[in-house]
Amino acid sequence: MLIKKAKNYFKSGLIVPAKYIEIAKDVCEENDKFKNFFDNHFDITNNENDKITKDELRDMYNHHTKCNFSASSIMTDIQRLQLKYEKGLRSVYNGISIRGIIVGIKKKTVHYEEDMCEENNESMQPINYCQKLQDDEPYKTKYMQLEKDLAELNLGYEKELTELKLENEKLRLEFETYKKGQTKKSTTIFIDVSDEEEEEEEEAVVKPKTKTDKRNKIHKALTK
Repeated sequence: MLIKKAKNYFKSGLIVPAKYIEIAKDVCEENDKFKNFFDNHFDITNNENDKITKDELRDMYNHHTKCNFSASSIMTDIQRLQLKYEKGLRSVYNGISIRGIIVGIKKKTVHYEEDMCEENNESMQPINYCQKLQDDEPYKTKYMQLEKDLAELNLGYEKELTELKLENEKLRLEFETYKKGQTKKSTTIFIDVSDEEEEEEEEAVVKPKTKTDKRNKIHKALTK
């Protein structure tokens, strides 16, 4: 079988069915992290005025993947995606003139709003769409109703918890009372009479002393 297939391979070459080529292509694209990142963050415009420095693209990718890819690694991906790279052009990034520009691409449009948070010193943050839905009708009405239902549910839980605490305290007091009663009973002293002493008392009652018996017999004989 191997010889036959090898002969066909050397004669006609390797023939892969089209469906397997498509499957392999889809798998490669799905696992291509850089391409997925690029497609989600950039648009290809082929406009000479749309450009970004190589360093900015690398920083964005490292921030997205939480890794630290080198500039050479990013350049390999840029060439693989056949992006237009101008080594001699310059652009300003972080206040510094950087050489090495990717031309004909621009960042996707993202809506921002001002954030007055002083902890991170960021003046522009992505819009909180959950908050936006809360401010729009009919989402606002539905959101307020959900908040009301949640408050009533929490109130019910708090009431049930209070009742359980009272019941627990009641049971604790009853147990303390029962324990005190058991302690008093255990201190009562019982005098136990041994079996030998009981037998001696019974013999003393049933059998009179021998001398007394003799006297009674003599007294009865004289009386007769």
